[in-house]
Amino acid sequence: MVKTCTLSWGLTTSIIAGTLGASLTAITSFGYTLPFRYTYYYLLIFIPLIGIVTGINARVVSSKLGLQELKNKVGRNVGFAAALGFLIVTLILQFGFGWEVGRPQAGKYAMLTILHWSNVGAALVGGSVLGRELAKSIEQ
Repeated sequence: MVKTCTLSWGLTTSIIAGTLGASLTAITSFGYTLPFRYTYYYLLIFIPLIGIVTGINARVVSSKLGLQELKNKVGRNVGFAAALGFLIVTLILQFGFGWEVGRPQAGKYAMLTILHWSNVGAALVGGSVLGRELAKSIEQ
């Protein structure tokens, strides 16, 4: 299980990070031409990525645990929950604390800081849903 999760998370994260890194110049250039706040452009990129990566890996975990009939449902629910957790934390930081991507205030609120806090929200919510889904499958 450790080997499976390490390979799954490592590969999906590396592929996504590599793709984002390689296309960063184009992404940034395009982002500055959009008529809405840069934070929303950031959300349009990261929310689907968080959901996809988390959903794929939850599906792999479910499959490895022998839950073949539930793997699609678990992947979908966990991916959606993680994306929602990421969105909620980002919006709380933006509207509750005034933190915005592309609008640093004296070096306090950079994109990476917002990304890290939002990833914590994605991990907490996605992990909770994964735990709930696995616990429900054991009860059946």
